[in-house]
Amino acid sequence: MTRETAESSLDPYENYFSTTYSHRNDVTPESVQRSALAYRRQLGRYLPKDRDEPLLEIGCGVGGFLLCCRQLGYSQVYGIDTSPEQVARCRDMGFENVEVADALGYLQRTEHQFGAIVLIDVLEHLPRQHILPMLGAAHQKLRVERHFVVRVPNLSNPLNLRTRYVDFTHESGFSQESIAQVLRIAGFDIVTVEGLFLPHRRWLARLVFDRILWQAFRVTYRHTLHLKNEPLRGKNLLAVGAKPRA
Repeated sequence: MTRETAESSLDPYENYFSTTYSHRNDVTPESVQRSALAYRRQLGRYLPKDRDEPLLEIGCGVGGFLLCCRQLGYSQVYGIDTSPEQVARCRDMGFENVEVADALGYLQRTEHQFGAIVLIDVLEHLPRQHILPMLGAAHQKLRVERHFVVRVPNLSNPLNLRTRYVDFTHESGFSQESIAQVLRIAGFDIVTVEGLFLPHRRWLARLVFDRILWQAFRVTYRHTLHLKNEPLRGKNLLAVGAKPRA
């Protein structure tokens, strides 16, 4: 094997769990359960009422959202991921309908029409030229008046720049405006774009950090740069689009 061949075979997703994800995240079963509960609070309202409608998670990771769907009673939950390690972990949890696949290829060949399609911390990993084709394919595979749900790092919060560059595999970054832009281009109606903000637990920290210091920063930042829009609080953005009837 030549040096060039060896270098070209280094796929960052081949061992993504062991080289990246597990170094920055708690991966215990208790942590996955906490994630499932958080997804239920954040995303549950955007899932279909009919528990028999098929759901798809693109980038199923270590299975937190899949577990959320199982606990909510959904009978047809599908997941794909480009990381074989993470797919293996989901299968170890008993999820059979998971596979190693790229999003566009899977969407183009699947025969399902989904009641919801969810991407949690995925879109920022895609090269720019792949984002709109994938969103267009997702639009085609989503049932009418159902939801396309995306979570990405929040670059409408300038204090969150580290999240954009903390992972070598991050290719794109999104603000409140740009994530809505790409969803509209793909044909979705915008339901919401909001910052996912986790308040401090202690009242004094909530007062100092969540109110006083944030308000001071917000006013200073906006007026210094003469911005019309406010910086959006929170580490992540939640963007939800709906497929219209016409």
